Amino acid sequence: MSLIFPVEARFNDLASENQQLKNQLQALETERQRAIKAQAAARIEQAIQAGRLAPADKEAHAFWQESLMRDQARAIKALEALPGNAVLDTVTAGEQPATGLRDKMGLQSQKLAEIQAAHPQADFQTIFAKAQTEAPDLFR
Repeated sequence: MSLIFPVEARFNDLASENQQLKNQLQALETERQRAIKAQAAARIEQAIQAGRLAPADKEAHAFWQESLMRDQARAIKALEALPGNAVLDTVTAGEQPATGLRDKMGLQSQKLAEIQAAHPQADFQTIFAKAQTEAPDLFR
């Protein structure tokens, strides 16, 4: 009976140590996943800056985020193979908080919405023509 207690105590120590190691492994895995996600987000931001992805296309961002997290090497190669689009350099998200100004497309949308609200039965061609007449500088 005296031999069982030391063995049981050693078993309990090993079980406790095993649980601590499992907890550490889980924490490391969580940190690894967080780092992978941060690297993927950084790659997406680089692609946006390079004009490979549209800034407001959240669906594409989610696709690339998932792809980068699943197979980073292949996804990076595919993402970098996308051609840059110079037009994306001029696209903005809309209102600039510092100045209160909006981009041209936002101002056009606002003008079209105003005309449509004033003339709800009008078709798009009529609304567009009226907006062009009222604000010709916006539609050049």
